[in-house]
Amino acid sequence: MRKFCVLLAALMMFAAGLPGPAWAEYYNEGHTGDSEADAYIIDSVDDLKQMRDRVNAGTESTKYYKLAADLDITAETEWMPIGSRDFSGVFDGQNHTIKVNIIGRNAASLFSILSGTIKNLKVSGTIKGYFGG
Repeated sequence: MRKFCVLLAALMMFAAGLPGPAWAEYYNEGHTGDSEADAYIIDSVDDLKQMRDRVNAGTESTKYYKLAADLDITAETEWMPIGSRDFSGVFDGQNHTIKVNIIGRNAASLFSILSGTIKNLKVSGTIKGYFGG
C-alpha cells in the first residue's frame, strides 16, 4: 500500500509539473545517496541507465552509488558513458562485474569524464569502435 501511495503522489506531482523526489527513492526505500552508508543501490540495468541519465543531466553527479548485483549490458552496444558531464561521486562496485559489448562509431567506455572514485568494480567484455568522420 505504501508503494502505491508513493507512486500516486509522484504521478500527481508529475502531472502538476512539480519536482518529485530523487529517482532512487522509489527503488531504494528512501536512500539519498548523500553518504556511503546511504548510497543509492544499483541492482538492475534500468537502475544503471537512470543513474547515467541523471549524472549526464547534471543532477546527482556527486552522489554515492553501490552496485548490488552483476549486470550484463551487452545489449546496449551504443552505450552512452556515465559522465558526459563530470562524475565526481563515488561508485562502489562491491566486487560485482558489469559485462559490456560497446561497439560502433565513437565507442567510448562505461564511464567518461571522471573526477570521482570508482572502486571494487570489475568490467568484462569488449569496447571497440572508430572515431572521427
